[in-house]
Amino acid sequence: MKIALDYDETFTEDPIFWRGVIDLAKQRGHSVTFVTFRVEMNEGYSGSHNADICADAADLNIDVIFTNGQQKAHHFDADVWIDDMPEIIPHAKTLLGMYNGCVNSGDVDDATK
Repeated sequence: MKIALDYDETFTEDPIFWRGVIDLAKQRGHSVTFVTFRVEMNEGYSGSHNADICADAADLNIDVIFTNGQQKAHHFDADVWIDDMPEIIPHAKTLLGMYNGCVNSGDVDDATK
């Protein structure tokens, strides 16, 4: 299984917990990759702005995918996504289809029932 794990506000919320999850996943033959909305490099950024995620990935012996502010599904094909902001995972076309389905079924109320 290919597992995409968000870094900011997911892994960083409890690194000790997620290290255990990653270790267990790898023991079971699964792969885990950090997939982040962060920008890898561009003008105005120093090489150290991603030092935290790169160091954690190296320590865990996993890869990092930087999506540079694009929907994550454009950059990685995961079987399982773990992310505190799931709306930044699917392609925009998928989001539009989901939105249209909600409108067609009358499920557009923001209130919790």
